[in-house]
Amino acid sequence: MTMIPETANPHARVELSGFSKDGAPDNETALRIVVQDTETTESWLQTKMWNIRWLEADILYQSPPMLAVWEGTSVPMANVSKFTVATHVNSLKGQATAGLFYDNPPFVLLPRPGTTQDTVRAITAVQATQLDLMGFQKEVGLGFFQGLLFGTTIFKWGWKEETRILKQYVRRREPLQAETIPGQPQQIDTEESDEIEVEEREELVCFPWLENIDVRHVFVDPGCRTPDIRDAKFVIHRIDMTYRDLIALKNDPFAEYNLPSEVTIKEWFEPPIEGQSSGPTGGNQAENYNQNTNYMHHAMARFQKTTVDPLDEPLEVLERVTNDRIITVLARRLVIRNEKNPFGKINYYSVNWWNNPDAFWGNGLGRVLGGEQRVQQGLTNGLLDITSLVLHPTYVRARGANVHTQQIRQRIGGIIDVDVDKTKGVNSTRDAFTLLEQPRLPTEVFAEIQASEARAESSSGANELLTQGAMPARGRTSIGRTATGAGGLMSAVANRLGSFVEDFVKQVYEPWLWQMYDLNRERLPLYVLRRMLNEELGEAFDKDSVLGGRRPAFFNAGIKSFDVLAGSHLAAKQQMAQSLSLMIQLFENPQTMQTLAEINGEYVDLKELLHMIHDVSGWRNFYDIVKPMTPEMIQRKEQNNPAVLKAQADAQQNEQKFNQQQKLLDQENLAKAAREVMRQVFEKAATPEAVTGLVGGTGFGTVTPS
Repeated sequence: MTMIPETANPHARVELSGFSKDGAPDNETALRIVVQDTETTESWLQTKMWNIRWLEADILYQSPPMLAVWEGTSVPMANVSKFTVATHVNSLKGQATAGLFYDNPPFVLLPRPGTTQDTVRAITAVQATQLDLMGFQKEVGLGFFQGLLFGTTIFKWGWKEETRILKQYVRRREPLQAETIPGQPQQIDTEESDEIEVEEREELVCFPWLENIDVRHVFVDPGCRTPDIRDAKFVIHRIDMTYRDLIALKNDPFAEYNLPSEVTIKEWFEPPIEGQSSGPTGGNQAENYNQNTNYMHHAMARFQKTTVDPLDEPLEVLERVTNDRIITVLARRLVIRNEKNPFGKINYYSVNWWNNPDAFWGNGLGRVLGGEQRVQQGLTNGLLDITSLVLHPTYVRARGANVHTQQIRQRIGGIIDVDVDKTKGVNSTRDAFTLLEQPRLPTEVFAEIQASEARAESSSGANELLTQGAMPARGRTSIGRTATGAGGLMSAVANRLGSFVEDFVKQVYEPWLWQMYDLNRERLPLYVLRRMLNEELGEAFDKDSVLGGRRPAFFNAGIKSFDVLAGSHLAAKQQMAQSLSLMIQLFENPQTMQTLAEINGEYVDLKELLHMIHDVSGWRNFYDIVKPMTPEMIQRKEQNNPAVLKAQADAQQNEQKFNQQQKLLDQENLAKAAREVMRQVFEKAATPEAVTGLVGGTGFGTVTPS
């Protein structure tokens, strides 16, 4: 075994001399800060009983049966589990998740003037894809569960780059091409072309990530006085890492980890392992409490050995984050990272179910409804115990009477012999052996159980009818029998649940959407972005308008806000869908379009209107329906253009007129030539021989002598 080197004594005093001029601590000071802050915060949590309260909420949620027997017997008493906390947590979690992810993508980007809709769709498509890659809906569901049960939920975020192997299935050989019919090529499959091979290629995948962190693994500044973890001075995350996890840290392109060679790291995991998170070197008391309760159902603690593979043994890693620095300590001995925070902020989000004044941690349903669950479970089991006494009564016998002195079990057809001796005051069998007066089932208990259930619903907002999907017990309330009453119930449930969802949107969701955009602008390679847009929006998408130029619009877009249509805005999409039908009818009116053009000099973009219809309907195949025209289609369109057809008709008509004029001119020229010939003939025939000295020409009708 190779000892993990110790940077310094972790419990020594922190001196100012350990800080540089800009406030950066050296490694020795950094080690002491992380270890001592962790111990101080964990001790404070134990003092304020937060660990016990989380354990109590966990026990109430699972409601494990506790064995109890009647005194002096081995007969178990009634111990029916009551799942009030679990019922309310799961019903509210389902409602909150469904309300938040009712649409895909579950957010709307509002641009500033000058930002095109193509840029908006590109940003929306990329971030919606990245939300799927990080499993955002799953992490939010886990976060809602923790927030509802324990009162506080915490999320951590960062950036991830990994190379994935993609498989493509191709033919081993291309099919043969032959012309069995002249001019008509035909594909001929062969034995080799029917064989399928797998081609693998590497592809870089980059995306921001956000994950839910167990509240028992995070140490938040005890002086934080608001439910927003970003207001804390520091946050320490306790992580258990294996050999493979440490090797992955060495390849992180955005962090500088000071780790030795892989051979040296592997030697740290030779048994016995020093710095393992179990034992005095680490361990979280909240996890220890859970493991000590054998009747609770949990996975093995992270610090426990679950495999014989020594490279999968866990080592404790403490990561302390502030707005300006990140310090990572291995096994509370070695500082493996001490650098400026590349994010410039605490990379955590948080939200509470119920806030506490002047405090970070909140109250969950485990604490709020714990008392009501105990009341309901105690009263129910008490009624069952009374019923058991009635069904299995106690007998009374006269002292000294001649009856059996040992315990006698009742049975069908059983007979008990009793002697009647009037001298001893036993005048009948009833005097010697009789039933004890049976207890009465108090009807007030049923009313109290119903009242407790009503109090639980009023505290959580999980109405039995509208949220849990069950009809309320008789006698609870009649408010739901009328439309007004049902509307009031729905409004109350929506307001109470919507408050939690709104807090989540304002403190986690919308800040995370902004952070995703900033991370993409800083770290997303352009060729990865181009590939994502091709996959999501298709080749027909005009990427040049979004990614072209020296200042691509994607990275320089003017964004007004990211709006999440949840909480009090759950009906926005339905209202928009109803409004679209009215808008379409309005735009179909020719007079409206003419007035818009003449007065305002504006027009309606039909393509953008189609985009709105697709966005509201939830269909994402716009670019599969509306595609750019091919050159052949453009040529046919131009040929069928009315203006072109009119020009062709005019040209044809002009050509006909020209041909007719040419024919008239030709005929006129022929007639003119004939007239000229006739004139010359007449002139020659009429000229006397005495004038010319020549024999006169042959006139018309002259007969030449033979």
